[in-house]
Amino acid sequence: SSVNYNVDVINMSLGDYIEKESVKKAVKAAIDKGIVVVASAGNDGVDAYNHYPSNYPDVISVAALNSSNKPWSNTSNGKKTNYGNSIDISAPGSLIKTTVPGGGYETDGGTSMAAPFVSAAAAILKSTNKNISPARICEILKLSAYKPSGWTSNYASNYGAGIVNYYNMLEYITMPAPKITLGSNNKISITSAAGSKAKYYYTTNGTNPTTSSTKYTGSFSVPSGAKSIKAI
Repeated sequence: SSVNYNVDVINMSLGDYIEKESVKKAVKAAIDKGIVVVASAGNDGVDAYNHYPSNYPDVISVAALNSSNKPWSNTSNGKKTNYGNSIDISAPGSLIKTTVPGGGYETDGGTSMAAPFVSAAAAILKSTNKNISPARICEILKLSAYKPSGWTSNYASNYGAGIVNYYNMLEYITMPAPKITLGSNNKISITSAAGSKAKYYYTTNGTNPTTSSTKYTGSFSVPSGAKSIKAI
């Protein structure tokens, strides 16, 4: 299987509404090895809560949009992107040129076409940092996703954090490192060349910070018993 070939990202443009134990085990094996798993959310115009493997918690689930940034649908066959809270992110899924068995190309659409855009984004992130975790990759993809005008809470609850955006993603990971300064007032300040664009998160207990850590809102005194100050 792909898990045994030391791959970094697996794209699964497939799915079913009946959970298969063999697929569940394969996905778990990949995730346990630190492989990013991306899956299409399905094309039946229904809630994807029971669509496998896209609905597994550690799999990045992808919905499809058309060229107007609206949910993808195909009037000729009645297919339409799935939706729901299990979706992590959306990607282009309309009029995508793809290779076909036997050689050549065809134009197709749907979530199977959208998922590879996210897999490619994950691979680019992995190429910048071999040790980056699948969870962190998913977090970056969602934080940097493009939210077009009209991407309301209704869209967010049905089609994920937004549309995968390579430019924002790369800008996000290349943002200047934060500078931690102890001022004359014995308070810690966190700044960077990114200025007001940046949000900072920090820890004082020696662990590495994430966006779930304490958010920096202004200079602060060093807490009693602090082991270190680390910031992202």
